[in-house]
Amino acid sequence: MYVLKIALRPWRRAPLSQIFSTMAVGVLLFLVGLSLWVERGLGPVLKKVQSEHVVTVYLDHSAAGMDERKITDSIRIAVGSSALTEFGFTGTNGFMEKVKEQYPDLGAKLESLGSEADAVVPHFVTIAGDIQDSAVERIRGIQGVESVESSKNRYYHIAGALGALNWISKFVAIGLCIALLTGLVHLARVNRHFHADAVGVLRLWGAGFLQLRLPGMISGGLVGGAGGILAASAWLGAGVWLGRQLQAFSPLFVDVPIATSTLAVKMMLIGLVLGCFSGVWAGQDGQRA
Repeated sequence: MYVLKIALRPWRRAPLSQIFSTMAVGVLLFLVGLSLWVERGLGPVLKKVQSEHVVTVYLDHSAAGMDERKITDSIRIAVGSSALTEFGFTGTNGFMEKVKEQYPDLGAKLESLGSEADAVVPHFVTIAGDIQDSAVERIRGIQGVESVESSKNRYYHIAGALGALNWISKFVAIGLCIALLTGLVHLARVNRHFHADAVGVLRLWGAGFLQLRLPGMISGGLVGGAGGILAASAWLGAGVWLGRQLQAFSPLFVDVPIATSTLAVKMMLIGLVLGCFSGVWAGQDGQRA
């Protein structure tokens, strides 16, 4: 109980300093959590951009009816066991329906061609997923395939930007943790002056290493833990909204996970651990002095 009273002395003598320090810790921890969430969420997005692409296979107009079905089956076999997210055939009717939805006038002109529309409208198969280059070459060799287009390497610049952002998020999180620890250590050094006389009495009573540093650990842990609670509360309130906004921003970010309570708990633990460690560190410096 005596040690706890010593640890709470900075809150009684300089409450504003402790409160503003707690708020600063909360803001920094929130930014740390945000950086970690961005770094964790960009992982599946980057993998998707690097591995998945779209292949469009245009069929020869001479193939119709049953021949197109056979060609489509041959294409599916050529792709093999690749992880596909989409495989679909678009014929005359399907193409004209899509055109009429976006361009009604053009759709009406195509309909006016009647049976001649088959010679004008492209017939194609759309494949999306992790498709190997060997599968694309096998598709090109299928009889009845006119041409094959692939989106591979088309978005390499996006993948590069996402990779750079991933690394930047890691460095930002590390830098914020260092800044947070530095601020807590300086606060613990200030608080050490409030503990000095009482710790001196404990030293005369024969207190050991842990007892002498326990007041600083508790003071730092209170600031770090309280800041962690503030950051966790803000994250639980704003994290879900941020995740949904990012998912709605682009189809690329659909796989970004929504904020969970796990990261909020990590924020509290990071704040508590750094706060206690800063108290030990400052106490060690005081012992040397």
